[in-house]
Amino acid sequence: MFHWALRRIEAHVKLCVLALQVQRTAEIRTGLPWARLAHLLGTLKAVR
Repeated sequence: MFHWALRRIEAHVKLCVLALQVQRTAEIRTGLPWARLAHLLGTLKAVR
């Protein structure tokens, strides 16, 4: 990702930190490694 505007750089960093926090929280709460969680989440399907 290449951002030149300061606000976009800040937003990108904040989103990356948030994603890492969500990932780590999921690992701690479930006791499973992220690779396993990602595999399990990948099997979910959404329908209307």
